[in-house]
Amino acid sequence: MANDQHSGNEIKAVLDEMRREYWRGLEEVDHNAGKEIVDYLAFVIGNETFAVPTSIAREVLRLPRQILVPNMPEHILGVFNLRGEIIAITDLRPIFGLPGRGIPDQGQLIVMAAAGIETAIVVERVVGTRNVVLDDVEPFPEGLGGIPRNAVTGQLTEDGKLTVLLDMQQLLSHTEFVIEQQ
Repeated sequence: MANDQHSGNEIKAVLDEMRREYWRGLEEVDHNAGKEIVDYLAFVIGNETFAVPTSIAREVLRLPRQILVPNMPEHILGVFNLRGEIIAITDLRPIFGLPGRGIPDQGQLIVMAAAGIETAIVVERVVGTRNVVLDDVEPFPEGLGGIPRNAVTGQLTEDGKLTVLLDMQQLLSHTEFVIEQQ
């Protein structure tokens, strides 16, 4: 009987916490009512956190068997077959001046489509998705690292951590991402 009552108190505590979470969620929605919110996929490259709109991220994959292609630029690590479609594996670290080269041991690929190009970006890990209130996005300062200014829509600081919001439409429109098929 004592165990049943103890279990009943634990269940009540869990339900109370769920109720508080529910009301906090509603308060956050009200706080952001009328503001434009975009879903972003956050990931880590070169120990920095970046994010892209989920609308351009098609899927996240474990590293498949890659095929090296000779005479490719440093940022093209190879290609792989994604259900019959040949996709380039792109490493943004050389372009952004970030440390590290090659495919990380526990790395993942994010297949993205923007600017008429489909590619798979190598990331160290995917952090997850998050709702970004566009009013909270800050301008990206000039000269931060080697990241091209026109490849960034802004930055977001949450809990002291910086997330750089990438403009993949601009980034993938650069000529170095176009591979001539011969």
